[in-house]
Amino acid sequence: MDYWIEKARPEHIPEMIEFWKKIDGLGLGRSDEPWALEIMLAHNPDSCLIAWHGDTMIGTVLGGFDGRRGMIYHLAVLPSWRRCKLGKVLLERCLAVLQQRGAAKVNLFVYRDNSGARSFYEELGWVLREDIQAYSWDYMVSLEKTLTKSG
Repeated sequence: MDYWIEKARPEHIPEMIEFWKKIDGLGLGRSDEPWALEIMLAHNPDSCLIAWHGDTMIGTVLGGFDGRRGMIYHLAVLPSWRRCKLGKVLLERCLAVLQQRGAAKVNLFVYRDNSGARSFYEELGWVLREDIQAYSWDYMVSLEKTLTKSG
């Protein structure tokens, strides 16, 4: 099975979103709107990758770097291409770029019920953090609450 990998570009965004909608265990949110993904690609042009088989998208990974830590988003591979090491290849290429940019550590989120992803990362040596909890701030929700109270 042959494939090729290239950097994700803004014109790929609509197809990436449709691809992710087909992947079980991958959640989409406001930060996956096209305008937000364009910003992600502009800030991280070398660590956002797509794998192709012919003209079919078969895998993706988005790697972000904030100047201190790296973050992996949407490492996704079509089920028919799993167990071919494609996910590992995408992840390793992304991690190499993040390391070159200066990331001393890289984090990622996995849904608790996504046992396949959890096994994948654990087999590669990723460590499940038991000592912290993740919190989020959603500007849109905060703005909606403010507008509701004042309106």
